[in-house]
Amino acid sequence: MTEEEWLACDLPGKMVYYSKSRISDRKRTLLQVACLRRIEAFLPGPISKGAATILEQSLDGSVPEEKLATMRADALEEALAFPNPHGKQLPEAFAGTAVYYSDDTELLMERCAETTAWAKAGMPDAISAPEEIAQCLLIRDIFGNPFRPAAVDPSWLTSDVLALATGIYQDRAYDRMPILADALQDAGCDIDDVLNHCRSEGPHVRGCWVVDLLTGRT
Repeated sequence: MTEEEWLACDLPGKMVYYSKSRISDRKRTLLQVACLRRIEAFLPGPISKGAATILEQSLDGSVPEEKLATMRADALEEALAFPNPHGKQLPEAFAGTAVYYSDDTELLMERCAETTAWAKAGMPDAISAPEEIAQCLLIRDIFGNPFRPAAVDPSWLTSDVLALATGIYQDRAYDRMPILADALQDAGCDIDDVLNHCRSEGPHVRGCWVVDLLTGRT
């Protein structure tokens, strides 16, 4: 894959596959969380709808692996018992399996797209192209541009920049990203990729590569 292909790609699975050896488990999990949160309205019940929070909490080691395994099994059972709004039973291959397969990022994203399409159209073979495009935007927000890896300059880490970046991460206050760009520029940052990403419409989610860069997360 070239940089031009990365920036134009609308196939999330291809982007994840390309990034496998370059991205931390934490980043992969946060991508899973972001994908699940996009389709929460279509998930079949409270176990599935709570999965993103449990996955995110697992990053600090507060969720035992046994609890994750139980969640996945219970979410699948929940999905199989849940009727689609169109009156059809949700097949095992679709809704809810986004949670069941949440240890496999690429498969999870396929299931997210399929779950959304099934819920909207009632068609088990419908793939949601808009959802796949949205997933590509999430990948670029979390993974950044692998062809232009950025390094933080310590001079950027003023008290204002650190306070803003920390607050954005903790509060999920991504509406403050343009303010962060201004603070970075005041601190001497002239890296267009960093400033432009802060000022872009996003989406920005937990794991955003600029916020992670400034707060020392990988």
